[in-house]
Amino acid sequence: MMTVTVDQLHDDIDVNEIEDLADEFISLSTYDRDQMNEATVRQQYINPLLRALGWDTTTDQVLPEQRTLAGDADYALSLNGHEQFFIEAKAPGRDLDGTRRVRGEEQSFAVQAIDYAWHQGCDWAVLTNFEEFRLYFTHVPKDRVDDGLVFSLSVDEYGTDDGLERLAQISKPTVQALERSRERETVTDEILNVLSKARVQLTQDVYNSHPGLDMDELRDGVQRILDRLVVMRVAEDRSVIPRDSLLNMMESWSDTTINPEVRTLVKDRKNAFRDFDSVYNSELFAEHECEDYEISNTVLEDIIEDLYDYNFAHIDADVLGSIYEDYLGHAIEDKEGEQA
Repeated sequence: MMTVTVDQLHDDIDVNEIEDLADEFISLSTYDRDQMNEATVRQQYINPLLRALGWDTTTDQVLPEQRTLAGDADYALSLNGHEQFFIEAKAPGRDLDGTRRVRGEEQSFAVQAIDYAWHQGCDWAVLTNFEEFRLYFTHVPKDRVDDGLVFSLSVDEYGTDDGLERLAQISKPTVQALERSRERETVTDEILNVLSKARVQLTQDVYNSHPGLDMDELRDGVQRILDRLVVMRVAEDRSVIPRDSLLNMMESWSDTTINPEVRTLVKDRKNAFRDFDSVYNSELFAEHECEDYEISNTVLEDIIEDLYDYNFAHIDADVLGSIYEDYLGHAIEDKEGEQA
């Protein structure tokens, strides 16, 4: 990450405006801060701060309510058509260490901000309620988001030399100097790896239960099962079928089954496949021998849960097609390797 010296600050950012904004906010009573909603803090403090850092909020350099593959981010900062930062804003009364409810589970605000950026292939995410300002590097594992924290500033530090130097790291003149090694892959690579891992797990599991299956038949059946699961996830996130259908069915199976070795998860999935086919009449979901494969409950549960790490609502056909093209390429390479 490039260091910005104090002497450079006045050339790159509006130091006086940042100091004035910080002083004005600090002068507010606790009650006034707690009464301020997100829209107000964005309009009165965050937007002026971005302008003081050199971003033109009247152009496409600052894109409000920017759609991402994980939902709508409050802002994207963009240069030359490339998104450089995603910003998640909160009201001053909300603790940045707080959480929100997503798919029945608690998700930290930090993960929310990071997911918006990471799903778009962007390296940097900001989380702020103006009372505090945090910059995160996004290519870190989701269970170690603190490893991605570059800096955290409280509002009373904004006008200090250290605070100004840190804020200047996201100013327009210095934004492209931020560099850091990646520990988390791009969303395309990660989904590709998840699908490849699932294929290997499923192939081995089905083979253990059905050692007499022809290898081509085995590969085709495994591919068909995975394709169905991905198509259903896409249909869920695009509101074609009820949201979280696969997840809810799996949880219902887990809660209601008496003997999971008899009433297996794959048998419940067979009913879901028939249900989908009755409405959409797709060749992919037509009756097939793969529906009668014996598949371990834990293997199928793990695969379904992994697919819920991604929001398929805004992944366009070209991106999804590219992922599948790479994925099928890996499958073909594996097949050729086995034959050799």
